[in-house]
Amino acid sequence: MNTDQTQPVTGRLARMGTHFEMTDWLFAIILVASTFLAYQPAWRGQPIWDDGEHITRAEFASLDGLRRIWFEPGVTQHYYPLLDTAFWIQQKLWGGSTLGYHLASIACHAAGALLVLAILRRLKIQGAWLAAAIFALHPVHVESVAWISELKNTLSGVFYLGAVLVYLRFDETRKLSWFAIAAGLFLGALLSKSTVVVWPIGMLTILWWKHGVLSWKRDALPLVPLLALAVLDGWVTIRTEHGVMGAQGAELQFTLLQRFLIAGRACWFYLGKLLWPVELCPIYPRWQINHAAATNSLYPIGVLVLLVVLWDLRSRSRSPLAAMIFFVGTLSPLLGIVSFSYLQYSLVADHFQYLASLGVITLFAASLSRFQQTRRLLPRPVGISLCLAMLAALAGLTWRHSRTFKDLETFARTTLVRNPDCWAAHDLLGVVLDSQGKLADAIDHYRQALRLNPKYALGHYNLGCALASQGRLEEAIQQYDQAVQLQPDLARAHYNLGCTLASQGDFPAAIEQYKQALQLKPDAPDIHNNLGVALAASGELNQAIEHFRQAVRLQPDFADAHFNLGLALSAQKKFAEAIQHCDQAVRLQPGFAKAHRELALLLITRGSNTLNDGDRAIQLAERACRLTGDQQPAYLDTLAAAYAAAHRFVEAIATAKKAFELANAAGQAQLATEIQNRLRLYQTGQSYQISDPAYSPAP
Repeated sequence: MNTDQTQPVTGRLARMGTHFEMTDWLFAIILVASTFLAYQPAWRGQPIWDDGEHITRAEFASLDGLRRIWFEPGVTQHYYPLLDTAFWIQQKLWGGSTLGYHLASIACHAAGALLVLAILRRLKIQGAWLAAAIFALHPVHVESVAWISELKNTLSGVFYLGAVLVYLRFDETRKLSWFAIAAGLFLGALLSKSTVVVWPIGMLTILWWKHGVLSWKRDALPLVPLLALAVLDGWVTIRTEHGVMGAQGAELQFTLLQRFLIAGRACWFYLGKLLWPVELCPIYPRWQINHAAATNSLYPIGVLVLLVVLWDLRSRSRSPLAAMIFFVGTLSPLLGIVSFSYLQYSLVADHFQYLASLGVITLFAASLSRFQQTRRLLPRPVGISLCLAMLAALAGLTWRHSRTFKDLETFARTTLVRNPDCWAAHDLLGVVLDSQGKLADAIDHYRQALRLNPKYALGHYNLGCALASQGRLEEAIQQYDQAVQLQPDLARAHYNLGCTLASQGDFPAAIEQYKQALQLKPDAPDIHNNLGVALAASGELNQAIEHFRQAVRLQPDFADAHFNLGLALSAQKKFAEAIQHCDQAVRLQPGFAKAHRELALLLITRGSNTLNDGDRAIQLAERACRLTGDQQPAYLDTLAAAYAAAHRFVEAIATAKKAFELANAAGQAQLATEIQNRLRLYQTGQSYQISDPAYSPAP
């Protein structure tokens, strides 16, 4: 008799298989509701860390962006097109509101729990409801569910578990239609997250547990095409990690022995967190791997010994061995055997064991249920009460841990409480404090991050930004320079270095940095715009105009680029086109005072001299003055000129006098003299034709 093929307690459950009766639907509703409630603190959690890279950016929000997601690998952080399509759809549904993103992830997790139930029911494993509930409520899964970008875990989990359920149906019927559906679901899982490449291993483990032996024709051969698909996807992922995500740094270079030491310790770490889920941390301390230390060798040896012992006991029960093979096998892509970018922060993470945990959870729930059934140590109501108490405790831990993911500051501070030397958390907290205007505190955390990891290019960049905000430009330039030396493909560091150099008047050096940034991000409108500004300031108007045109082509609503293009065209005496672009800048950005003033000047000096132009010039100049608080002499001077051009000399004189007084008070002697000369003309009933507007770009 196969002791693993445990029969359900009642005939009703045996007949039911994976079909739910009324009582089961009630339990399902309770389980789903409990899952949503346990994650309530994360419902409105704000984006953290890399969420901005996953939530669909503006450049991919169109149908063409969706095409690029699918057919241009490398344009997104990972090539997970189904995941990115899910984010694309969500962006259309609820835009920037995070509530929808969180509820979608929780819904996927709850659906995964119900699929676990259905799978265990089909396999006739006792404790199916308990296993599904533990999976749904276990706090080690909070990181996968409450973190927006980890939708890749919950979404791929639904496809993964759906593929298992359907493949079991194929295993029973051998119908190709079921195989095709399972293959499609597996492909969906791969296109959501590539670490599910181990699905064939997990499936073989389940089939071995189910049948007792593996048959090449019955069990292994049908999985060969799916294994080939997994290998292809794994190869693409490794290429992406090394080419796009930069999984090649010195901190990711381990010897083969070190990789096995990491894998062994990680297995025990994950098992420990499953059995005793306390002190969970968003970013765990990164171990120092010393292969000379005997204790490090004990971890992988312990895993091997455990597997050997379970293999020896397989004649009594295959379940423990199957559970551990599933656990270790599903974890295997994330154990450090292959380098990937996250390992620079920590060698372990809770979200890595999202699906792998099912092996241990199922074994625990089935063993507990079977032990209670055979031993009868406790009355059934007491046993049920204890299980409910355990689930309530897990739900409470999940509720508490979910608060960690409500915003980036909480995420970073919680990490630092449990991992004070986490350079990534110091950097993230610096970003938060920087955004709050607490520059001194932000700089302190940036420096701590760099003390712990001096080769962190983005940390130097962030410190440079904070120093630039304090006006410490020379120090900022040093930090940006460090960043581009450490990571030459960090486009934003080249760009900000260019901006800082331009602000100091070093336009040739700024142009060089902008060009390097543009090589890395050729479709970035802001880089084209600022390169155009630097070129125009260097007298290269033709090149500047080309870059301004590129900027407005890439981003038609880019008001600054339209304004700069208008000024450059005006300097080339192409006044009609200049007026069009300045007018577009005003329409796009009604609070753009400089654009209002420059358009008013163009209409006064280069317009058609019609009544409409005169009235429009006055309206523009009046709004420009209001936007600047009626205290800027140059803006008042423009308004006075607009009044005079419309022969409203009384208003022109009064406005010019106020402009003259403000210019004198501000010590702007040359401007005061020019205003005084114009005032004399207004007093004799003459308007004044201002010379070509000065080139004053908007970087």
